[in-house]
Amino acid sequence: MNKRIIGRLLIVSAYLAVGFVAGCVAGANFIARPQQFLREMGDLGLLHEYAQIQYREAEYREARAAQEKLLWLLERAPSDQLFPGPRVSAFDKALTWGRIAMLDERAGESGNAESSWSKAERFARSAR
Repeated sequence: MNKRIIGRLLIVSAYLAVGFVAGCVAGANFIARPQQFLREMGDLGLLHEYAQIQYREAEYREARAAQEKLLWLLERAPSDQLFPGPRVSAFDKALTWGRIAMLDERAGESGNAESSWSKAERFARSAR
């Protein structure tokens, strides 16, 4: 074979290899995004369930810690990614702050309860 043809074949092969690798990387990133979203939705669902059980069954410290952990995730997550919209996110935060306020009242923590109620009301207004 001619050296010129071999050289062109090598160049075409290199372009094909680079294109294949770039396609694999792009495809993996495209597939990974929905998986990340579903994983976060699953984590959020499990944490909601855990926080609800802790609210009903656990002692003050554990129940409040579970609600705070849920709030941490709700605050961290962009509302347009994990929820149908910012109103649903605000509603979720209002309910969680309301649970924290009721836990504080039951535990006799009136200062914390007032602060928690005001945060719950603020999020409830933005959920309207």
